[in-house]
Amino acid sequence: MRLIPILVLALSAALAVADTEILNFRLPPPDSNAHAPARARPDVRLTQAQAGAVGLSVSASDPERWVELALPAGAWTARVSWAASSPTRFGLSQHADRLRITAAPLSPRMPHPLLGTADSDGGPDDSAFSTDFTLVVEPLVAGVPRSALPAAAAVLVFAAGACLAVRRIIPLLEAVAGREGAMQVRLKAE
Repeated sequence: MRLIPILVLALSAALAVADTEILNFRLPPPDSNAHAPARARPDVRLTQAQAGAVGLSVSASDPERWVELALPAGAWTARVSWAASSPTRFGLSQHADRLRITAAPLSPRMPHPLLGTADSDGGPDDSAFSTDFTLVVEPLVAGVPRSALPAAAAVLVFAAGACLAVRRIIPLLEAVAGREGAMQVRLKAE
């Protein structure tokens, strides 16, 4: 019987298919003299109407993305999420009104004898990687991302309900335990 919970946990862990990198930032930046490095143009321009999920990709030949933040002043959060099957190290940094997203392979890509090729010495091939990712930009409300507010509210409601219910449940449990204890004493006496 103990094997079933272990199997459920193992299967649940196998279903975890994403990694995430998070950066909280303010617009305008606290350092008003901050300037974005020169770049011809950003890959994506986000406005408040467009803020949300944006699909992008990085590769060995183009390992960075720039996102222009045409958003109102305030506290914001940026999340980069990608499939765990693509081991990639992402970095997020704010440069004035832009986000810089960098990527590098997290571990060497090991060649598969049937599916891939190795580099010239037959070892792992680090030169080629490609990762699709999702960038989510949303405002922070009291330090919490807006999309997490329903979950935070549910936790608070359940915690308050538990505090109120515990006063009634404990006396009921004590009464049941007292009856069971009395019954055990009678059975031992017989």
